[in-house]
Amino acid sequence: MRKNFTLIVGFLLVSFLASAQRHNLTSTVIDSLGTPLTGATALVLNPTDSIMKGFAISDSQGQFKISRLANGPYILQITYIGFENYTKDINIKEEDPKDISMSTIILKASRNMMDVVEMTSERIPMAIKKDTVEYNAAAFKTQPNAAVEELLKRLPGVEVSKDGTVTAQGEEVQNVLVDGKEFFGNDPKMATKNLPADIVEKVQVFDRKSDMAEFTGIDDGNEQKTINLKIKDGKNKGYFGSIEGGVGTEERYGAKTNINRFSKTTQMSLLGMYNNINDRGFSFGDYVQFMGGMRNVRASGGGFRNSDVPLNFQDGDGLTETGAGGINFNKDFGDKIEWQSSYFLTAINAFITDSLSAQSLAGANSIFFTESNSETTTESLGHNFNGRLEYEIDSTQNLRWTNRLNFSTSEGISEQDILNSNPILFNSTEGERLYISDQSQLNWNSNLIYRKRLKKRGRYLVARGQYTYGLTDNELDLLSNNQFFALGSLDSILNIHQLQDTDNDNNSYQLRFSYTEPLSSKYYLEWHAEQRTQDTDNILDFYDIYPSNVLLFNPELSSFYNRDYVEQEVGLNLRYSSDYLNMSAGLDYQKSDLRGDIVNREILISNQWNYLLPSFNLNYDIDESRSLRFNYRTRINEPSLIQLQPVQDNTDPTNIQIGNPNLIPEYTHSFNVRYNWFDQFNFVSLFNNTRVTIRQNNIIDSTAVDQFFNSVSMPINADESYNISNSTYYSRPLNSIGAKLRLSSRLSYNRAQVFISDRIQAIANDQDRYSGTLGFQLENKNKEYYDLSIGLNHTFTSTRFSVSERNNQDFQQQDWFGTLIFYLPNDWVIDSDYSWTRFLREQVDEDQNVQIWRASVSKSFMSKKELTIKLSIYDILNQNKGIDLTANADYIQERVTNALGRFVMLTATYRINAFQEDQKGPPPPFLRGGGRR
Repeated sequence: MRKNFTLIVGFLLVSFLASAQRHNLTSTVIDSLGTPLTGATALVLNPTDSIMKGFAISDSQGQFKISRLANGPYILQITYIGFENYTKDINIKEEDPKDISMSTIILKASRNMMDVVEMTSERIPMAIKKDTVEYNAAAFKTQPNAAVEELLKRLPGVEVSKDGTVTAQGEEVQNVLVDGKEFFGNDPKMATKNLPADIVEKVQVFDRKSDMAEFTGIDDGNEQKTINLKIKDGKNKGYFGSIEGGVGTEERYGAKTNINRFSKTTQMSLLGMYNNINDRGFSFGDYVQFMGGMRNVRASGGGFRNSDVPLNFQDGDGLTETGAGGINFNKDFGDKIEWQSSYFLTAINAFITDSLSAQSLAGANSIFFTESNSETTTESLGHNFNGRLEYEIDSTQNLRWTNRLNFSTSEGISEQDILNSNPILFNSTEGERLYISDQSQLNWNSNLIYRKRLKKRGRYLVARGQYTYGLTDNELDLLSNNQFFALGSLDSILNIHQLQDTDNDNNSYQLRFSYTEPLSSKYYLEWHAEQRTQDTDNILDFYDIYPSNVLLFNPELSSFYNRDYVEQEVGLNLRYSSDYLNMSAGLDYQKSDLRGDIVNREILISNQWNYLLPSFNLNYDIDESRSLRFNYRTRINEPSLIQLQPVQDNTDPTNIQIGNPNLIPEYTHSFNVRYNWFDQFNFVSLFNNTRVTIRQNNIIDSTAVDQFFNSVSMPINADESYNISNSTYYSRPLNSIGAKLRLSSRLSYNRAQVFISDRIQAIANDQDRYSGTLGFQLENKNKEYYDLSIGLNHTFTSTRFSVSERNNQDFQQQDWFGTLIFYLPNDWVIDSDYSWTRFLREQVDEDQNVQIWRASVSKSFMSKKELTIKLSIYDILNQNKGIDLTANADYIQERVTNALGRFVMLTATYRINAFQEDQKGPPPPFLRGGGRR
């Protein structure tokens, strides 16, 4: 019923929106001599309350166009500095044509106009164009030599975390393009951390469609939040880059270079770095991949499953020495062939110390405590290759072939001490563990798509094939010594020395066909069929190691299984498209077959599932400055073979996992509503994104813990779960004090069933979790001489359990921050930033307060400021450390890792700028600010 209701409401809404005729108003503005007036402001106002209903700025020919005006009376107002305002009453009727052309408008010179008019204009910072938010980079001042990352931090609705992750309008950015092309593959940080901000003209934020959807216009729900950096004219022709080197106290050093050559048809970039100041130069996801061999190196204890407590390495955590280098090459070979490629090599040596304090629920009213300390050393090497070939066969058809290949090796060693205790039962467990890991990993993804426009307008044929191969070889040497105490006396000892050898081989194939048929000029019907096949072989061999290094195969813990998983899907989509409204509604039928064979145990697992998957999308451009988007999706999450197999996984002997052959897939409903608004005259912006997720047959773990804190976990299907989240960003100028104000909020509510461990059984609880972050930032508007910003982010989490009330949790965290930059005469710059993080929580006696203060002074030399010398002091207060707080269903924990301390560094940066001459002529109207005084 819910599915049908959604589709009915969607079509009714579309019918209502489409029923009203919209009109476009055009005209030309000139002076009394017939000269076109560029940058004149045209407003359409409501005659009753003077609320703006539309606007435009005249182009170099004096022409303007105000789009999507509804029927009714309006006041047309034209303004231009030095001329009298022009006002005219207009009335748009239903029978008027869609495009209404008015006669030429002549403005009269102002009688009070002085001989010399002094005016200051503020660049229009942003614009909303359909589903794209476009920022004018010139409106956001950055320091000389600043990277794109610093520019993004200043954009309303965009956030950059400490590790460099970019979030736009509440969603993580997955891709950063440069003039529409990939830059070192699909790693956003390669562009944001290495390209200079001063070459960027515009920053465009949008949802990148899939290869099929961008060609046919049929929204298939496969989107990625994407940023495109549009390079300034003249800055995309020639050489640019920088060479940087520095030395510091505490034996710190760093060197970095990036050389770029851009032309009309070619982009080539060379990157290189070597340092021991934790500058890794690539994404956190890459680091996790390099560290894959250490997946069992965890501070697990008590009731924690390994997957619940992963190592949390942030850019400030641990001590790393990094060497990296790569090349990005994009080339247009004529009008038909486009090639994009990159190769990147990274080598990392890392040393991390980790201290963990945790509280875990061992029953409805019993809490036990975990303390652990570990030291981890790793060496990893990664190769990443990306290639993309586009071939336009003719004006109606093209091919796109994409390949991504990465190969990585890693070696690591970790030593760990663990203490679990229960002050009520007087039980405890002491453990020492040593992990030695050696892993290699290969992944290859190849995707080929063919797209064809047929003779009839709106008729498309699209075919796609994809192949993915993955190979993992991991060898782990585990030494675990455990002592169990009852009532303060030694009860038992468990010592384990094992060699765990894992080989995983995965092949997957995907084939999809799509055909679109136009039903009218605005309605289209799309049919698609798809098959996905995955074949996995996994071998896990356990060997017990006895004195004198004798290896004995352990058949009870070893396993060998293969899995064949096949998904078949057919569906229909109905699409409506007009100038300001786009809608699609669809229904898919999906059939899934799972065949698994645990060879060494002669266990066969066979399951088949059939589902209907409805979908609905609505994109509505309300006017030039406002847009609304609604999205509804359903999807299936099938249980894995490991979750289904009724075999104990004894990888960690104190945390045993066993499968459940009775699991059924999760069925998920996702609703998303996004509203964007920006007033180009008041410079007020608002971004709001609300998401609702309903998950049926939710797969969770039920964990039981014994008196010695050993756990047994099994996946089960729980009751329906709900999640509601909202992200809001609001920005406006405060002209009375010459400042800009930014307000943000990220709020969420989650309702789910969880199982709290209680000896050999688990107690069902209804869990309600409320969390959010409220923030504000205030900064000065005129940044000619100084740049000042201050702000606060206040984060809270509150968790409530229906039965195990003692496990209720409340956390609060405050992050104060401030930046002050002085731009002094003779190219001197003084820069200082400060942050103060406070963790407030009931479960810990003392608050964690971390204050980080950094300062630098720099001077630029040479005629074009090519050379910059900078002296920097990092962590002046010497308080830096990595802190991570986690609250889960049955535990809370605090993890502290080592980090770089105070040091002083002297760096020299030489900028290479060999651009062709910029195009001459007046700036475009967009940069003029609409003639505002």
